[in-house]
Amino acid sequence: MKQLDDLANACQPAYKAMTWFLGTTGARIGECCAVNVEDVTKRTTGTGKKQVVRWRVRVRKAKSGKGRDVPIPAKVANMLDLNRPGTEPLFTSGHGTRIDKDHWRSRVFNVAKGSCSLDITPHDLRHTAASLMIRSGATVKDVQNALGHESAKMTLDLYAGWWDDALDDVSDKVNSLLDI
Repeated sequence: MKQLDDLANACQPAYKAMTWFLGTTGARIGECCAVNVEDVTKRTTGTGKKQVVRWRVRVRKAKSGKGRDVPIPAKVANMLDLNRPGTEPLFTSGHGTRIDKDHWRSRVFNVAKGSCSLDITPHDLRHTAASLMIRSGATVKDVQNALGHESAKMTLDLYAGWWDDALDDVSDKVNSLLDI
């Protein structure tokens, strides 16, 4: 998490939210650049102290050709500028136009990662998001759906080792269910 925070802070201020978005949603860089303001939705359930706010982004231009809904952590959603017309790009360049992923990679991401001494690609932020989802207790199916994988097998093939830390907690969780 610290490396993601360092990377986001090293990006030009206009791209900090985009970096957090990539590192927590698992969206691919091309998908991220294609998202419009209207693709982000807020859903509130419950009332009073039991009110829960949940954020989602609709990835319409996915690699698979199928759209998908991806959860956005509230802290990241709060960084987004959503007070603009829905048809505008969610993330814009310094000129207010849709971000070109190759330009962003070379002019923003590579400079930021260099200042943090990180040897990563924008796609590695997708793996960061998957690891955060797993660490938070997401199921294989949750991660599969968020990342847009065709099968849970693909998700497991890529990330199975990342569930190992959670294995240590299994006996504690099962133990808490036992009434003996």
